[in-house]
Amino acid sequence: MRKDQNLSKAEIEGLAQAISGAITGEESAPQEVRSYDFAHPDRLSRRNLRALEMIFSGLAVPWARTLSSALKAEVEVEAKTVEQSSLRAYAESAPGARAICPLSAGPGSPAAAFVDLPQSFALSTVDRLTGGAGEARDEDRPLTQIERNIVRRLVDRLIPDLEEAWRPVALFSFAVSGFSASAEEMAPDMDQLAIVAEFAWTFGGNSHAVHVLVPLMSLNAFLEDLDPRAWLKSEGAAVNTDRASLTELLEPVGLDFSVRLGRGRLRVEDVLNLEIGDVVKLDTRIDDTLVVEVGGQVMFQARPGLVGSRLSVQIAGRSEPESKDGEAGAGRMAG
Repeated sequence: MRKDQNLSKAEIEGLAQAISGAITGEESAPQEVRSYDFAHPDRLSRRNLRALEMIFSGLAVPWARTLSSALKAEVEVEAKTVEQSSLRAYAESAPGARAICPLSAGPGSPAAAFVDLPQSFALSTVDRLTGGAGEARDEDRPLTQIERNIVRRLVDRLIPDLEEAWRPVALFSFAVSGFSASAEEMAPDMDQLAIVAEFAWTFGGNSHAVHVLVPLMSLNAFLEDLDPRAWLKSEGAAVNTDRASLTELLEPVGLDFSVRLGRGRLRVEDVLNLEIGDVVKLDTRIDDTLVVEVGGQVMFQARPGLVGSRLSVQIAGRSEPESKDGEAGAGRMAG
């Protein structure tokens, strides 16, 4: 063999693996090739993205409530996806007339976020807020100044919920700072990366894809705080503190404490005919544990007894909650 035909170490190892696979009959799993954009490399970790998913998913319920109140009609909001994309790539995927409201975090500052509403939803909103039924209209025309103002006022009502969702990370103070009719007009630098959160807003039987975009430059100062684990720790400490304060506050409060001897079932006629000395059969045997209620809720199982000349009970364990048919979890005690 000539010198220039010598195999490298990597080639020898590759041949050995191929031969081993052929002998055992195993086929190597195909490698998934992930494209990498060297012009716009990923800047957020999986931990950061998970935190952002939690932030935006937490908007679904409050936004549904706020929109339903504003439009005087039921609006369903569902959080869909959270992804990274350049503004230019997003604009190319969302052509046509839009209703985009940039949100600034301070006077004269660049947009820290964008709320992008499809034209159809914007027109439905305008129709609803001006006395109509909120019918969807697919009109590819610019919104009038009056229509823009109506849409901006609606977005204004959504801002407090957005600020509250971001509270674990930063105390933002957003304000609508303008209006764009197309995604190409969002920012001077369309090549910058942004977080794109997609929502499905269902109104009047029609579902609309609504997006919230947050440029990554707005998050640079808060990347370390985008950590769900840190939130859970802080929330746990807050819960423990609140629980201790609540316990101290409620300690002097009185509660009704009662012991249920048993249950019986009588017809109305039998109840009306009851007299002194009559015996009513209960569903409890003499050796059964008794049900203890605290504040009207079944809490414990207990055994009957005497302390001196007074009736008493000895707590035997916690009781399961009552079932829907009214029967307590008698005999089923939590250890």
